[in-house]
Amino acid sequence: MMIQDGELSERIHLDTGDDAVSADRTQAEEEDMGVRENNWIAVLICAGGLFINNYVLTNVFPYLGPMIVHLGKVEHVDQAGYYVGFLGAAFMGARAFSSFFWGELSDRIGRRPIMLLGCASFVVFEIMFGFAKTFEVAVTARLLMGFFNP
Repeated sequence: MMIQDGELSERIHLDTGDDAVSADRTQAEEEDMGVRENNWIAVLICAGGLFINNYVLTNVFPYLGPMIVHLGKVEHVDQAGYYVGFLGAAFMGARAFSSFFWGELSDRIGRRPIMLLGCASFVVFEIMFGFAKTFEVAVTARLLMGFFNP
């Protein structure tokens, strides 16, 4: 297929970055794709998701030492570091192990069901962690929370 002289000059004109042509073209593309000007709701949802994800990871750090003492593993908070490491690392270890699985599954069935499952599992396993009576149940709750966190 040969390009006529008029088409070539039109393509060069579009590629040079002329503001009027670029703005019209961008606006037309946005209208074709159904993009709205007010995407701040989507930005807020993404920011909320990031906040929740970071909260899940770090909310336990202030009270892990006293929790280990309460669970009866050690007698004083200063001796709890070894067990605190297990509880802190359980979430990220399980998350690292399962992240590829959740990526593949979300490609197949969609992002929304995976994100909803992650939020629901956070609620369930955070409650399980909060009511844990033994160290083993607490570690299991953190492992499951990490595993089900996409």
